[in-house]
Amino acid sequence: MKVNVYNVESFVDERLKIMVSDLIPNTKLKISVKMEFPWCKGEEFSSYGVFCSNEKGEVDLDLVEPIEGTYKADNCMGLIYSLEKSKTEGKNFAENISIDKPIIMNMIFETSIERKEVELKRIFKSEDITTKYISDEFIGKLFYKQNSNNKTILMLGGSDGNLDALDLLAAPLASRGFNVLTVAYFALEGLPDKLEEVPLEYFEKVFEWISENEITSTKEIFVHGTSKGGELAFLLASRYEQIKKVVVSQPHIYCFQALNGLMSGNDTSSWSYKGEPFPYIKVDNDIFFEEQKKIYQKIFHLDLIVLIRKVLKEQRIEKRLE
Repeated sequence: MKVNVYNVESFVDERLKIMVSDLIPNTKLKISVKMEFPWCKGEEFSSYGVFCSNEKGEVDLDLVEPIEGTYKADNCMGLIYSLEKSKTEGKNFAENISIDKPIIMNMIFETSIERKEVELKRIFKSEDITTKYISDEFIGKLFYKQNSNNKTILMLGGSDGNLDALDLLAAPLASRGFNVLTVAYFALEGLPDKLEEVPLEYFEKVFEWISENEITSTKEIFVHGTSKGGELAFLLASRYEQIKKVVVSQPHIYCFQALNGLMSGNDTSSWSYKGEPFPYIKVDNDIFFEEQKKIYQKIFHLDLIVLIRKVLKEQRIEKRLE
C-alpha cells in the first residue's frame, strides 16, 4: 500500500489531496482521523471512511464516496468536516484559544493485511506574521506581515463577544498577505456590557485609525462578519462609503433585538446611531434558538476552520437551551 498525502504540512484552511495506490483491486480500505486542538488537550475529535479500491488498486478520495463512514461525498475534505467529538474531559473549547501551535492530526490507513499512519500538521499562520494589540481608540488586534498586499480587512465576531476566537480566521488571511484588524464591540472594558444599542459611531474611530495607520492606510476597507457580526457588517456597509466589499458567514439579514449574554435582552435594538436605536425584530428565545440549532445541523461543513466554528457555536447553543 502506497499512501500519498500531498500537503502533510499546510494551513488549516488549505484543501487536502489524498491518494492511496498499490492495493489489490476491490480491497476495503479504512481511513481514520483523530485530533485534538492544541489549546484544549483531552477533547478528542475523530472521523473515518471505508472505501473500495478500483480495478487499478487505487483510492482517490476526491473521486470515490465512502461505502461507510462519518460522511457521504467524493471529497477529500470529508474526513475533516465530519470530525466529531469522541472523547471529552469536559473542557471549554472557547477558553485559552491560541494560534501559536499547529493542529496535529493522526491519519490511519488500514486494510486486512496492512496498516500505515501519516501525521498531518495544520498551521494557523506563517512565521512572518506580527500581531499588535490595540486599546487606545478601540479594542482590537492587527495581524499583518511586512510584505502585505495593502488590503485591510475589518473582522467582526458574533454574539459570544470572544475576540480571541477571531484569531483563528484572521491569522490564515494575514498569512496570505491581507492586513486583518479584529475589533471587539462589546463585553470588554470600556465597551457596552451587553449587545444592546451598540453605537455605530464607535466604528468611525476604527475607520479613521485604519486610514491613518502606516500599515493599514487605505481608502478602501473590506469587512468580514460572522453571525451577529454579519448583521453589523451589512449595517456598516449601508452607511459608510469607506467599506467597498463585504463577506459574511451565517449572517442575519435583519436587525434583531438586543442580547443579554446568551439570550435576548431588553426590548430594544442591538445597534444605535446618534443616540437612537435602530428599528429591530423581536426574538422569541424558544423558537429562535431551536430553529437555529436545526438549521445549523444541516450545514455542509467544508474545512477545519468551519469545524472550529461548529464546536464554538454548539457550545453556545447548548448553554442557551439549558
